[in-house]
Amino acid sequence: MIGRHGSDMVTVKDVPAEAFINAYAEHLKKTQKVTPIKDANILKTGYSQELTPENEDWFFVRSAAIARTLYLRPEKGVGSLRHIFGKRHKPGHKKRFHAQASGKVIRFALQELAKANVVMSYNDKRNKDFKFQDDETKYPRIVTPEGRQDMNTIAKNVYNTLYKQQ
Repeated sequence: MIGRHGSDMVTVKDVPAEAFINAYAEHLKKTQKVTPIKDANILKTGYSQELTPENEDWFFVRSAAIARTLYLRPEKGVGSLRHIFGKRHKPGHKKRFHAQASGKVIRFALQELAKANVVMSYNDKRNKDFKFQDDETKYPRIVTPEGRQDMNTIAKNVYNTLYKQQ
């Protein structure tokens, strides 16, 4: 981080992933933009998991991670997010394979982020890059300009706490 000035713009790409995700999850919880899924204490995040997550705020962390993923790699849908958040699974004596994450959790997190005006569909009227098409395909999700601005301010706060500016 040599050569940075206080007036430089800091984005999500400039801070470590874990620090940003924890800070953004805390922001989502504190502002109550996202409400956790019903029965979050008994849900697993995928069928390859044996137990539920140990962290009580795991839904806020997952929502923040989804928002960061869509910030860095836009135009992702539920299927590709299931693959990204999946993990390697070894059921008994069988061969290892890649198991996808829970689609219900990802779908609900995307719906809550859309209610919070962080994520929008690609064919939304606010998206200036979208050109109307006649086919009835499901459009992927992208981050809204307001969500991008919020995420950049959180990233700047994280950057300032990690790397004190002199």
